[in-house]
Amino acid sequence: MFIFGGSRSDAKTEALYNDLLMVDTSSCEWESVLSGDAAGLPRRRRLGLTRGSGTRLLCFGGWDGGRTTDELMEIDTTEWLS
Repeated sequence: MFIFGGSRSDAKTEALYNDLLMVDTSSCEWESVLSGDAAGLPRRRRLGLTRGSGTRLLCFGGWDGGRTTDELMEIDTTEWLS
């Protein structure tokens, strides 16, 4: 299972994240597989799904802190699933 982005906020600030995390569902262990600029722009409320053989992750839209976006990002997960 992959989780991309997200946010953390308090009364004064909101931080948006652009990390891509992977969890091994058999061992319940988490691994950060992409972070920073390599993972794309920070977003929250982004929709993700896989296509084909399940090695490509599509991430659509999200909130960038100022507006809702309609961007589509594709991430190849082959190296982490082998």
